[in-house]
Amino acid sequence: KKRNNQFSVGYGEHGSAQAALNLSRQVSDETRLYANVAFNKRSGDSYFGGAVKDPSESLFVVFGGSHQALTWQVRFNRTQLDEFLNLSRYSPENEHKSENYAATFEYHWQATEQLELTHKLSFIEHNIESAGLIVTAAEIG
Repeated sequence: KKRNNQFSVGYGEHGSAQAALNLSRQVSDETRLYANVAFNKRSGDSYFGGAVKDPSESLFVVFGGSHQALTWQVRFNRTQLDEFLNLSRYSPENEHKSENYAATFEYHWQATEQLELTHKLSFIEHNIESAGLIVTAAEIG
């Protein structure tokens, strides 16, 4: 039975912080399990004399495994941006949040020496909320 685990933490420029945990375990010759979690956060870069920070935050979680001919994975991802620079301009009202959920189950069937079948079932959901200032009322007239 084999394990392969890692943990890392980092801190960088612009208030950047990150942490990651990766776990993997070979339970038996036919069974393997794994999980990964990663978190990243930035307070952002300073633009226009410090008036804009452009912060971001993200979280990624996945776990899965395999047993004989069956593999599976469940995944979650969230990204959030607040007070960011959009294509038009900076605004404290600029907000973006996306969340993604996914699950995959796959079964590999060796029917005969010449015939292999793979059955796969996947579910993915994307939820996106975004709002921001593109043009002011004064600019419209």
